[in-house]
Amino acid sequence: GSMPAMFPHRYEVDLQWTKGPTSSLESRGKAPLTGGAPREFDGSDAWWSPEELVLEALQLCYFSTLQSLAGRKEVSIQGYRSRASGTIEKTKEGLLFTRFELEADLTVPTAQLALAGELMASAKKYCIIANALKAPVELVTRVHGVG
Repeated sequence: GSMPAMFPHRYEVDLQWTKGPTSSLESRGKAPLTGGAPREFDGSDAWWSPEELVLEALQLCYFSTLQSLAGRKEVSIQGYRSRASGTIEKTKEGLLFTRFELEADLTVPTAQLALAGELMASAKKYCIIANALKAPVELVTRVHGVG
């Protein structure tokens, strides 16, 4: 693979509110994403919420990191699926995410099972989004062999 761009990296997302409960999010010419408050905060399930987008970011970052590490170690990813959840609670500091859980299922050739398990732990250690979160991220991994 190619090397990352020179650091520091800077990312920008623009939010445009027109009226009503949602806003449009845009970045680097991608299709806009509609977002707003979740149903638990008087919003709706009809659009992406900030809480869901944090979970999306965690999963994308973790898998991208895993893909990078797997490429370097020549581990052949045959299949991958994950689910992230986050718990928000009332604390003395206010409403906070108190816990994140990331469940990840990875399928690799049977000969690479042990190495794949190590890479999944390393991917959490190096995941930029996981490291940006205040609450701990609990990683539950399953590695499946094929072939």
